[in-house]
Amino acid sequence: MGKSKMANRTDEDEGKGQFLFCSVCRLNHDKGRKHIYSKKHKALLSKLLTRFGKKVDEARKFLKRPSVEDGELEPGSKFWCHFCHENADKHVTDRDVTIKFGGVFEHFASYKEVVDKRLQEFECEQELKRQKIVSQIKEREVIQAHVSQQVCLRKAG
Repeated sequence: MGKSKMANRTDEDEGKGQFLFCSVCRLNHDKGRKHIYSKKHKALLSKLLTRFGKKVDEARKFLKRPSVEDGELEPGSKFWCHFCHENADKHVTDRDVTIKFGGVFEHFASYKEVVDKRLQEFECEQELKRQKIVSQIKEREVIQAHVSQQVCLRKAG
């Protein structure tokens, strides 16, 4: 019996053949990283970011001039953060007064640590990739120099 396709997989084709869930398109796919370049995914992502941007713009108006309301404003209202995939409180309240969009600001402020961590991980990955490419180039240069030297010796001999 021959080996299954899964047994012959390499690190390069990770994700191919396996079903992954795309939270933007809300579907399972087996296209690996290619999925994010599809027209449908790009269109849905653009639409999602536009809607989310409108919510952020609405909250941004209250960043320079916070609005404190008497009583509870929209009790239990939440907003969905597409970046961390969780619901967060929209306003901050102690039942006597409410800071409009205070929960949004708190959420984004706490998210800075997560973004910084992911950015640092990304930069480390990019540095490792760069080092690998540089080492491959140096290895090719050494091989080319050796081949050139052998060709010159054979011509001279």
